[in-house]
Amino acid sequence: MRRVAQSLLIGMFLAGIAVPGLQGLWLDYRTTLEAENRRAFEPPTLTRKTWKWFPQHFELYFNDHIGFRDFFVQSFRTTKLKVFQVTPSSLIIIGQDGWLFHSFPGIHDDGHSVESQQHIAKWKHELEQRHAWLAERGIHCITTIAPDKQTIYPEHLSLRHQRGIASFTPHDALMESGVNVVDLRPTLRAGKSSENVYHIADTHWTSAGVMLSHHRLIEAAQQWYPDWHGSPLESYSMQIEAYPMDMKMMLGLPPAERMGEHRLHRLKQLPLMDRKPLANPEQIVGWQRQIDAEIYDNPSSKGPHVMLVCDSFGCELREHLAPLCRRLVIAPSSVLPHAIIEREKPDLVIVEMAERRLGQFP
Repeated sequence: MRRVAQSLLIGMFLAGIAVPGLQGLWLDYRTTLEAENRRAFEPPTLTRKTWKWFPQHFELYFNDHIGFRDFFVQSFRTTKLKVFQVTPSSLIIIGQDGWLFHSFPGIHDDGHSVESQQHIAKWKHELEQRHAWLAERGIHCITTIAPDKQTIYPEHLSLRHQRGIASFTPHDALMESGVNVVDLRPTLRAGKSSENVYHIADTHWTSAGVMLSHHRLIEAAQQWYPDWHGSPLESYSMQIEAYPMDMKMMLGLPPAERMGEHRLHRLKQLPLMDRKPLANPEQIVGWQRQIDAEIYDNPSSKGPHVMLVCDSFGCELREHLAPLCRRLVIAPSSVLPHAIIEREKPDLVIVEMAERRLGQFP
């Protein structure tokens, strides 16, 4: 009897070791890890050229596909967050009143520091080159910075993180450098008194923030197109939808707890537009493939032919800009897509980039 019990115990021990590995390697075909909001490592190939790195790559693949990984990661993160009130991710800052912030090093450092000045000098040179290249082709350009949430809502950060925001940031330094950039911060700070312009648990601005920003950008373009105006507030209706919050996903919360309320400002009457994918999007250098590269044709509009070069912040502008443009081209990229611009020949290029990029070299 004792031998049977020992055999069962050994069998259970071996099964406990083997089942997670076997389940992961043979039954886990995922390409993304939802609990961590990132792509999973793919199985490595063993060739003459890759054999040196095969063990390291296999370990990364095995770690991502081991059985029951999502359950244990999610349980660990939920316990750390709800029981100990500690962020389970170094990328997330827990603020006051339920606000969550993405941690981006460098964006709120002292703009007078040597490192910040070096970054801003590089960005100034890069942006001036972009504007000059477009001007040579008779194309107007607007560059704007989408502020990070803590720039607009520092009061919702913890007191410790509030003290970490310099009074003169790299964003301030860029605005003082003389480069032609549309500053959205005053517009968004003024607008937050009536409605949230950023999501409480998401990185991005709300529909209200997008609406305010599109008005400010069109206002800047009126130096060339004086009859071009944003849609008036009374032309919008309010809709409320459930929306997956990206920072709740990054915290590894269960799917049911990731949703939040999204107050959408939608035009009551949309013009008849032809929406289609952009041809040869692979020509977009630095194409952010998670964002659709699209074209909106609106023959009824007297607005300009616009190309929007943007990240996920700028792409939310499409619903507001498309009805106002004769043609709107969405080019999701962090650099100017020269080949697409040469092909499209737009009247105006709007370049949007997130404030966090100022902490990096172009």
